[in-house]
Amino acid sequence: MNSPVKVETRRTQQERKQDAENALLDAAESLIAEQGIEQASLAKIGERAGYSRGLVNHHFGTKDNLLKRLLERYQAGFRLVLDNIAKTSKNSLEALLRSVDAYLEVYQVPGRKSPAFMIMWGAALPPATPSEAISDSEERVLSMITANIEHGQVDGSINTNVDPEAYSVMLLGMLRGIPGETLIVKKELDIAQVRQEVQRFIKQTLKP
Repeated sequence: MNSPVKVETRRTQQERKQDAENALLDAAESLIAEQGIEQASLAKIGERAGYSRGLVNHHFGTKDNLLKRLLERYQAGFRLVLDNIAKTSKNSLEALLRSVDAYLEVYQVPGRKSPAFMIMWGAALPPATPSEAISDSEERVLSMITANIEHGQVDGSINTNVDPEAYSVMLLGMLRGIPGETLIVKKELDIAQVRQEVQRFIKQTLKP
């Protein structure tokens, strides 16, 4: 009996382009986590990905564009999580609690993605020139949290005495600070316990 002939499908040009872009973004992500943004040059990124610097320039043009694309990839992945949470939550407070916990859960298991994002975020703080991509991202997140709280005040799950915008700034500041502590403090932090405390805090401050 003859064995079936294996037919290899050729990848399209678009698929090859996407594979190369993903490999370059993965390389940038790991280099930023290890060495910081300044040391993660286009030449090093291309070398780690197994490509030339010329290909990095071809795909992204500049390092800023590469960082912007990496940030967009972070956002796209987390947006899928948030969309699923929004669809399966019974009210706005539950959606907020689950979204916050999903964000912190990423930092419970050490990995290259967590440090890379926080390093990119920290590099946008003064005296450095704020990254436009990071600034736009933060404004979108603040708007999203604010809208969630406003919806909760309408559906009755969130205290109407809370100022949505001010609370959003406070909450996002806390969420950005917690991962920062995991990078700075030498001792191993119990992020699982931190997640529980954050949940308790939000419930106590937002419940009607």
